[in-house]
Amino acid sequence: MKSSIDVFCGLGALSLGFYKAGVTAKLAMDLELRAAKTFAANHPECAVLLGDCRKFAPGKLRELLGKVDGVI
Repeated sequence: MKSSIDVFCGLGALSLGFYKAGVTAKLAMDLELRAAKTFAANHPECAVLLGDCRKFAPGKLRELLGKVDGVI
């Protein structure tokens, strides 16, 4: 199965659609606490980061996650 990172994840509807198409979200991030909590409830298998996506170092994310096939 292919994997992705969901930036601006919101409630997780886009990740759900990608999941149904064979793409699993390894990581999601959102700036809004309520959105991040809802995403986590809807996708318990996915790690969720709360904060500004511009402040997460791409190299560190790559190191933690390994290979990711796409960003949604």
